[in-house]
Amino acid sequence: QPERDVVTEERRWRTDNSPLGYLYFKLFNNAYIYHPYHWTPIGFMNDIRTWSIEDIRKFHTTYYQPSNAILMVTGDVAPSKVFKEAKKAFGSIKNSVKIPKVKFIEPKQDGAKRVIIHKESEVEMLAIAFHIPDFKNKDQVTLSVISEILYSGKSSRLYKELVEKKRLVNSIYAYNMENRDPGLFIFMATCNPGVKAKDVEKEIIKEIDKMKTTKVTKAELEKVKINTKSDFIYSLESSTSVANLLGSYLVRGDVQPLLEYEENVNKITAKKVQAAANKYFDFDKSTGVLTLNNEGRSVRVIPNKITGSDLVKAKAEVLHSILKLINEDSKTSFKDYIKVVDQDGVESDMKITDILANLYVSTYTNDKSPYYFKIDYIKNEDGTSDFVVKFNYKDNDQII
Repeated sequence: QPERDVVTEERRWRTDNSPLGYLYFKLFNNAYIYHPYHWTPIGFMNDIRTWSIEDIRKFHTTYYQPSNAILMVTGDVAPSKVFKEAKKAFGSIKNSVKIPKVKFIEPKQDGAKRVIIHKESEVEMLAIAFHIPDFKNKDQVTLSVISEILYSGKSSRLYKELVEKKRLVNSIYAYNMENRDPGLFIFMATCNPGVKAKDVEKEIIKEIDKMKTTKVTKAELEKVKINTKSDFIYSLESSTSVANLLGSYLVRGDVQPLLEYEENVNKITAKKVQAAANKYFDFDKSTGVLTLNNEGRSVRVIPNKITGSDLVKAKAEVLHSILKLINEDSKTSFKDYIKVVDQDGVESDMKITDILANLYVSTYTNDKSPYYFKIDYIKNEDGTSDFVVKFNYKDNDQII
């Protein structure tokens, strides 16, 4: 149990209580509906809480065995000595079971997805993702070039436009995932205080459309090619970086894309960049996730000390706040979460339906007379709807 608690706290720290971590988590939950990429590595909280020791042992037995391991040794070493020592250290470990092959293929997305998350945060955030092929596909090099042009360094398009010029975001990313199976090209931004994610979303869309409708400049392509060569040289400066670089390709099953990468980057043209942008940046097949703060979407719960007719009035005020919120914001539904402030000033997110359910509960005043609070949703003949709120206090019905 202590180990489970440690993992639970890590999940809270990295995901639930981290606005950016939660945004990333929700992006993959919605961009993938069938493939295992739907789950980020730490999984859902219920997974952590319900794992049994048998589940963990089975997983360890299946995946922690020689046939699924790669030993990387880099530096000024004699290969024969490395193989000898490796055999001595690991040779006695036997493979126990056959590792299952991943046969899941994500279905083609047949429409745009847009997810709005209301979460307590000092700033709003957003992500836009497009489906792209696996790391071996020839278009990956072009997508890497697009990533470099859009967000690599202070001279990149997104940095100059959204960070320096318009001061809309604190940070912004645009990168292609090079996974074994088809991945995502992700745009992700953290807004400056007071800036709305929906406004930043519009600006990012403008830059994406510009990439699709106009050709990149010769200077931008040259910058990418120079940076690619310098980055590759830098990656060879230490034994650790060499091991990480080669290991990342070996674990995916093919080093050929790495060996041909610099050569293929030099073949990229402005025409290829524009073609790739139009091929993959299809908004009808995109997934957008916006994390909006709860400003203007809060209600204050009723202190425990209030009783009798004052309690009835207080609950009516809470209800009025909720109905007003739903009426003013057409995108708000009873399934949404809003911020609740308790009697000690502590804030938390609570589903509207749960708040309403609490209002239904009968309560007793100091003189033991019961009051009841009821909400009816009535569909009128003309197609309109009304909320009828009825409460009883000391056998006197009142309707608001």
